[in-house]
Amino acid sequence: MESSRLKAENRKLVAQLEAARQSLEQRVQERTAELAEAKQDAEFANIARKRFLDSMSHELLTPLTAIIGFSQLLLEKENTKRNIREYHGYIFSSGNQLMQLIKNVLEFSQLELSGKELDYSIVELAPFLEECLSMIAERSAEKKIATSLFVADGLEKESIPADQQRLKHIIYILLDNGLAKTPEGGDIMLSLNRSNAGDFVFSVKDSG
Repeated sequence: MESSRLKAENRKLVAQLEAARQSLEQRVQERTAELAEAKQDAEFANIARKRFLDSMSHELLTPLTAIIGFSQLLLEKENTKRNIREYHGYIFSSGNQLMQLIKNVLEFSQLELSGKELDYSIVELAPFLEECLSMIAERSAEKKIATSLFVADGLEKESIPADQQRLKHIIYILLDNGLAKTPEGGDIMLSLNRSNAGDFVFSVKDSG
């Protein structure tokens, strides 16, 4: 009887150990998957950051070059009052554009450094992008700038899990930058496409 009792206890102990091993293995797999997803998110964020900074580097040089160029022209001795006024106008316009670009870079940096956890929800892309365009509707109307939304075929009903407020903020920065560069009577197009890798691609094209 004693032998049977010991065998039963041993079988029970082995079963408990096996259950603990399986539970630990499952937790390890789940944690590994979470870390892999976090690593992928970080890589995507780094790519987006690099593209944004590369774009901003070029955008910042354009008004800065204009400011320096027209300032040099003002230093020349032979300038009519008309030329001086025209050069002042170019410098003022380029200065405002430069200020807006710097503001966008600072806002983007603040977004990254906020330290807040992402608040994920399901975002229906087409209606969401229409809402983003509406944020610049009044200002674009004042400048007589036409705005439009292009959604590639097959993406009209697509949705993604995302932090809606942060995504809206980023797209607003792009639209605001386009609005600052586009002259009166121009146009701005917000587009949604899919890359060859299957990722969704948001882009803003302007006539500035």
